[in-house]
Amino acid sequence: GFIGRNFVRLLEERGLGVIPASRSLGYDVSKSKFGLSSRGYQQLQEKCDAVIHCAAIVNWTSSYGQLRKSNVEGTTNVARFCLEGPHDKPLLLMSSGADFPEQPASLDWMQECSSPYMVSKIASEVIAQHICPRAVVVRPGMVVWNSRTGDHNPDDALCRLVRAMLSDGMAWQVEHS
Repeated sequence: GFIGRNFVRLLEERGLGVIPASRSLGYDVSKSKFGLSSRGYQQLQEKCDAVIHCAAIVNWTSSYGQLRKSNVEGTTNVARFCLEGPHDKPLLLMSSGADFPEQPASLDWMQECSSPYMVSKIASEVIAQHICPRAVVVRPGMVVWNSRTGDHNPDDALCRLVRAMLSDGMAWQVEHS
C-alpha cells in the first residue's frame, strides 16, 4: 500500500535491510502463515528482526464483516508472527489517525465509532497490544501524499473527491506558469 511502499523506501535510504511483504508480492497477512508454505514462513521468521505492520483495507464505507479478515485477523496473525520463530520481534503497528486519546486503545472506544473501519482499527490495536504488550502503535493523521516525491494514491477517497469536484465545476482550475 501507499504507507508501506513509502516506509520501505525511507528505511532503504537509511541503509536498513527490508523484506517488503504485500499481497502483490505473495504475502497475505489475513491468511495463516501469510499464505506462505511452512518453509517460506519459517525462513521469514528467521530473517526478520522487527515488523512494521501497515497492511489494512482503508474503506470508510465497507461493513465490519468486509474489513475483519484483513484488518483484525491480519493484525492478529502479524502479532503472533512477532512472538514466533527463533526470537521475538518488536512490532510497530500503523493504525488510524482518528481522534482518540494518546494512550493504548480500549474496547470502550468502539461506542464512539461512526464507522466499521474505525471499529476494525480499534479491535486490531487492542488485539496487537494484548498479544505483544510492547507493541508500539502509531496513529498518523490523514496520509494523502509523500511531501518529498509527490507520490500519492489516485484511488484514495480525498483524491476521488477532488476529481469529482473538478469535473462538476465545484472547484477552480489553477494555471501553472
